[in-house]
Amino acid sequence: ALFVLSCFGASSESAFVESQGLDRNILKNLEIAVAEGFVDKINDQYRFAHDRIQEAAYNTIPAERRSVIHFTYGLELSSLLIGDEDVSGSVLFTAVNQLNLGGPPAVQDKKHNLTAARLNLRAGKKAMEMSDYVTSYSYFDSGISFLLRKHWQEHYDLTLELFSLAAKCALTNGDQTSLKLLIALVLEKAHFFEDKLDVLYFETCALAYSSRLTESIEKGLDILSKLGIEVQGTSVEACLQETKALLSTHTDDEILNSKQMADATMIIAMKFLGKLEVGMAQIMPKSVPYVAFKIIELSLTHGMSPASP
Repeated sequence: ALFVLSCFGASSESAFVESQGLDRNILKNLEIAVAEGFVDKINDQYRFAHDRIQEAAYNTIPAERRSVIHFTYGLELSSLLIGDEDVSGSVLFTAVNQLNLGGPPAVQDKKHNLTAARLNLRAGKKAMEMSDYVTSYSYFDSGISFLLRKHWQEHYDLTLELFSLAAKCALTNGDQTSLKLLIALVLEKAHFFEDKLDVLYFETCALAYSSRLTESIEKGLDILSKLGIEVQGTSVEACLQETKALLSTHTDDEILNSKQMADATMIIAMKFLGKLEVGMAQIMPKSVPYVAFKIIELSLTHGMSPASP
């Protein structure tokens, strides 16, 4: 019973321990441990009285065996997550942490590799919602480690999402080394140009953040050109007149009640344009009106996005 509890760290809710179903007497034995002073129980949560007690309990099982047990506990807990997207984040994180403590070497059935990878993706997204990008990255990285050979061929969507979100977290965390590696892999393995757009956007952001604005702008313009979006004009005055003419074809009510942009490619294109606008404002302000015109044009044609004015 103490070993089971020790697998969850210094403390755990009784529901987590009970969910393992390995021994019906676990909770009974934990109550005995409470009476003996090895464990404290506070509000239905068991907590080791001292770190050394937890360490001793944990070390009663050889390391190689512990990894398998961790993974088994993670699978047991993951059964609580099936078909329930609203389940408590603590249950999700606890289950995935157990899977990751076991790691890929603990997997005994290949179908569980995909289970672990998908749950790490889910946990990483949950952590991103909490703005914890360091933890998010660790989940996406662990998810990638569980992928089998030929994962780019056989589990393309899962692989692409794990790599792309890991790159986003690496950018946010300032981890340039991991970011470059992830971007290179996606650019090499992604099947379609559209599937590369997210990491290409992260690359332009990284260049901008590294004070390489000219390179960032050039890359952004090149990518937009490949999407059939050209940012250019003959003169600022002509651009301003063209913008006014475009806006005059729509009433205020039509603009205020514009539809939301739904085309995924256009949404990411708008993000590139927004990044260009910020960069150009710093080093080539005379080009900003051309970008602004294109943002307005795409917004009126395809709908409003977060980058729309």
